Amino acid sequence: MLESPLLRLQRWHPRLRSHTLAALASVLVVLACNGRFWAAMLDGRALGAPRTWWWMAALALALWALHFVLFNLLFNRFTARPLAALLIVATAFAVYYMQRFHVYLDTSMLRNVLRTDVHEARELFTLALLPHLLLYAGLPLLLLWRVRIVRGPWLRSAVVKLLGTLAGVALLVGAVLAVYQDLSSIMRNQREARFLITPANYLYSLARVAAEEGAAGARPRQAIGLDAARLGAAAARQRPLLLVLVVGETARAANWGLNGSARMTTPQLAAMSDVISFTDVTSCGTNTEVSLPCMFSPLGRRQYDEARIRGSESLLHVLARAGVAVHWRDNQSGCKGVCEGLSEETLTPAKLPGLCDGERCLDEALLHDFKALLRPGKDQLIVLHQLGNQSAFANATNAQHQDQAALFLQYPLLKLYLFCYASTEQSGIHRNTPGRIQTNRCTRLRVVVRHRERRHVRLGVHRKRRQP
Repeated sequence: MLESPLLRLQRWHPRLRSHTLAALASVLVVLACNGRFWAAMLDGRALGAPRTWWWMAALALALWALHFVLFNLLFNRFTARPLAALLIVATAFAVYYMQRFHVYLDTSMLRNVLRTDVHEARELFTLALLPHLLLYAGLPLLLLWRVRIVRGPWLRSAVVKLLGTLAGVALLVGAVLAVYQDLSSIMRNQREARFLITPANYLYSLARVAAEEGAAGARPRQAIGLDAARLGAAAARQRPLLLVLVVGETARAANWGLNGSARMTTPQLAAMSDVISFTDVTSCGTNTEVSLPCMFSPLGRRQYDEARIRGSESLLHVLARAGVAVHWRDNQSGCKGVCEGLSEETLTPAKLPGLCDGERCLDEALLHDFKALLRPGKDQLIVLHQLGNQSAFANATNAQHQDQAALFLQYPLLKLYLFCYASTEQSGIHRNTPGRIQTNRCTRLRVVVRHRERRHVRLGVHRKRRQP
């Protein structure tokens, strides 16, 4: 009597040792989880050429050996199934986002993933992810659930694990040497290609991020600008200055209307006659985790050193040391260490029902009760970190809140210099005409809305000047 496939599956319980499971998992990784790596390695090669097949075979063996060594070291009779299940799910997510968004899972990207805003990350979970997870995670997990790990004598298992690891290392070295000339050339010219090897890419990056964060947490930030002080006219000035720095969100340079885009995306700015657009501005990175600390660092993009930037104080600490009252108001994922130890505030949706949907707040909420932040008689810097266009909720327009920007214009001591964020390469400044005040003197304020990935635009506050 023939049994149904379901009954066969219920009775199917293969008994495997941990090193055998590691070998099978490595085969799955090579065949199903490295599509982008294979595309990069086969780019420009003729598939029918014998040299290409030799190249593919050597790379496949190297990939298998690399992951077998890694899995063999991690798997034992207690950890094999739990770790394998965790790796299956994590790798399924990694493959999906690498294919969909063409990202590289290097240390920078892993750090950004670990520190991203929960609400922002939730928006990446779409229906398109479901069939991918069913194939790349559901099916392997179903097979893994039926596997039983054989528990042998610990001494014998240790010897087998050691010999297996040594054999894997030998295969890896041999495979790399077989195509070393071509492989070394690619890795020199396309160094980022190594971060396409999945799951070794995110495992390596995760370990490195953990090590760097542990080392950074064990030592205090390096102080900079210890001699910062207000000199000359700034020290003698009687009336306080206010600088509002608004850190914006990404918009494509090619779509920025002020710089010649075929579609006018900035009609209100274009209608003004006193707008300056900066077209030669380059960011340190394409994510908040990289660009925001760099923007406030003295090193900048040309001398970019991630370890030094994260291990030292920022411009905000220098200003605070010089006697400027610094306050950070956030509507996104935090200041990334830029305002560590300084006054900081995160918008709470529950306290602003008219401007928030329970999880997210419109950026107009950054102006809520703004006058309460002002400290009379003291120079002050207020940083407003926008959500920008990262979410569907943030892209919504709410006309009833647009007039809140007039709050700044109502403040009688200030002239506004409004810096409008543009894109990864461009920015602009809108200068309002100063109004006459009864004292015939005007404190000149620069209100800066600066893209969070910009750093080459110089900031400053002009001295007071008598009105004509």
